[in-house]
Amino acid sequence: MKARICLHELRMHWRSKAFWFLFPLAWLLTLLIMLASWSELRDFQSSQVRWQQLNNQLWEDQPDRHPHRVAHYGSLVFRNPSLLSFIDPGVDHATGSAIFLEAHRQNSASFTRSTQSQAFLRFGSLSAATIILILWPLVLIVLGFGTVSQERESGTLKILESLGVRLSDLFIGKALAYLVLSLGLLLSVFLVGAISLGSLQGSVSSHEMIRLLLLFGLYLIYCGLWSVAILAVSWFTQTPRQSLMLLLALWLGLVVILPRFLTATVESIHPYPNRTAFDILIEQDIVRQGDSHDPNDPHFDEFKRKTLEKYGVEKVEDLPVNWNGLVMAEGERLGGEVFNEHYKNLQDIFTRQKSLIAFFQPLNPYLAMRELSARIAGSNAAHFNHFEQAAEAYRYRIIQELNALHTEQIHLKDDRTQKVRRDEWKRFEAFSYESPSLDWSLQGSLASFISLALWILLSIIFLNGLVIRWWRNVTNHGL
Repeated sequence: MKARICLHELRMHWRSKAFWFLFPLAWLLTLLIMLASWSELRDFQSSQVRWQQLNNQLWEDQPDRHPHRVAHYGSLVFRNPSLLSFIDPGVDHATGSAIFLEAHRQNSASFTRSTQSQAFLRFGSLSAATIILILWPLVLIVLGFGTVSQERESGTLKILESLGVRLSDLFIGKALAYLVLSLGLLLSVFLVGAISLGSLQGSVSSHEMIRLLLLFGLYLIYCGLWSVAILAVSWFTQTPRQSLMLLLALWLGLVVILPRFLTATVESIHPYPNRTAFDILIEQDIVRQGDSHDPNDPHFDEFKRKTLEKYGVEKVEDLPVNWNGLVMAEGERLGGEVFNEHYKNLQDIFTRQKSLIAFFQPLNPYLAMRELSARIAGSNAAHFNHFEQAAEAYRYRIIQELNALHTEQIHLKDDRTQKVRRDEWKRFEAFSYESPSLDWSLQGSLASFISLALWILLSIIFLNGLVIRWWRNVTNHGL
């Protein structure tokens, strides 16, 4: 019976003009946007690799130089976006892709990929994930808003009940029909996605395939939840017109208004300082703790006393190592500690913002899906922060190695006129970034999975007719 109802519903839509307009349009739009994103990602990756190789070559080709001059010459490190960002770009379009590494300063990432208009950015960057999570539910609403209310209005529902058709069979069959429509969209999209993914790296690794399949499963569940929601609203309303208006209001509230409202609310409750304010706070704390460029700084006066005592000499000129190099290394250590402390405070603010949004996820499956989609695709803010931390760890290690060269190979007398041989620059290890694993990506996503599980449970309860029987007992009348 369920299969017959499903086939009947699909047959009805097959004959519908709305179906032949909306489904091919959504399918074609999704594929075109995904292919355009894939093409952009492929070109972007090749340019990133090319520029990173050029940067590494320029570093090695430096002439004989003073180590501290090399530290300020600096280096660039580039972040390759996630391979699945052509499906869900997350924050990749809004964040920078290159960081300039230099002494005494932690720079922010620059060179964003954002080429979308502001109108598109109101929904997030236009992508396959945007179509599936935002626009496809709207297509399902247009196709299915009258699936039950129209049969009630025409009297078909009473006839079906009199023939012994159970409401649970009716609902499950109709829900399967809309799930089949969603499956047709998702299968084609993810088949093209798997082929595109393989072309980006020659072959699809098991790691990326697991992420791709997990995304497919979550998107299918999300489409199923919307199918059940459409059936529920259509059953509780008396006319197709009421059903359509209520479903459009529900879609607008869940997908557009609530996410924007929550974003503005959490930013006002837990404000996130901009980069300029962040840099000022760091500079203030560094000056307060110890300024390596101030000869009368109290911290470095004490550092000087301990260093002289350690080597058993009375003045810095008698040290077996270069005092200036020791000062630079100590200043870098202090600056790194201050930066890490402030960066941790930023992450704490970000965590509180995410926790507040997660509190509302049980009310809105779109919030949970948006979070999980970006996590699995490797394109959320946490993955970008992971890259920034890796780049900072590399910067600190390289600068301290240069400070060690300054300390050991440059003499204090005529410090600025001396140089280190160019062969030293080739010994430095090039920056290599490894993206985090899927386990790392899913850390902190328990609330999102619980929210989806809750909505799945509610859907099962509705499809089994438990809500219908309860409603009939309350209203004390049949359909």
